[in-house]
Amino acid sequence: ARSVLPVGIYTEFYWKQDLHNLLHFLRLRLDHHAQAEIRAYARAVAEFVKARVPLVWRSFEEHVLNARTLSASELAALARLVDREAYAEALGQAGLSKSRVREALEKLFGEA
Repeated sequence: ARSVLPVGIYTEFYWKQDLHNLLHFLRLRLDHHAQAEIRAYARAVAEFVKARVPLVWRSFEEHVLNARTLSASELAALARLVDREAYAEALGQAGLSKSRVREALEKLFGEA
């Protein structure tokens, strides 16, 4: 539309998208590296998603938006510093289920 319409003309569009790809878009466009304009748009879309599928949104925030990735070297160094039993107890006290505690331990210490 940019090539044939004059500047300042409003355009309207309709789109369909599955939730998986929508969340992928939000992961990319809510990042602080994205341009300000697309971040503003992504925040508006995020509010829409949050209102429609709150359980999915909470999980997305927990596991994607607020998660961090560590390199193999960083994981190895961290595993040497952390006591496995104390970590397991802290995860349980944080309210994680037994399967989530087991998953977290496997992430840091490898297969049990």
